[in-house]
Amino acid sequence: MIKSIELVDFLSHSDTKLELDNNTTVFVGHNGAGKSSIIDAITFALFGEHTRKNNKSLIRRGANQGFAKIEFSANGKNYQALRKINSKGDLIAQFSENVNGKLMTIAEGERKQFLESMKKEVEKTLGIDFEKLKIASIV
Repeated sequence: MIKSIELVDFLSHSDTKLELDNNTTVFVGHNGAGKSSIIDAITFALFGEHTRKNNKSLIRRGANQGFAKIEFSANGKNYQALRKINSKGDLIAQFSENVNGKLMTIAEGERKQFLESMKKEVEKTLGIDFEKLKIASIV
């Protein structure tokens, strides 16, 4: 379950923090209000994937970097997924477990040559991948 979403210079959001409760959450607003940006932030933070043309297009116009951070719980544990991107396209990714208020890193980046993948660790933790999430959870 997603507990919070934080976006800084991410698409149309300059500095947005959403706290979600245990009930159903519905995003409502006019075209261009940032609803789809929130969905892209969730999938980008968790899986490094989104519906936009490229990663650089995720940075808010006029900014030189941006990030999406998701705090969520799964299987009785609390986690944080964070992905940052700069105007050069450089990515920083970190997946951590929150243990008594302290973040313990599980995976950083997508260094597949070292068999390290934040995306794979998130998929293993959630039991779902980007394609299944798109179909099953996002309407």
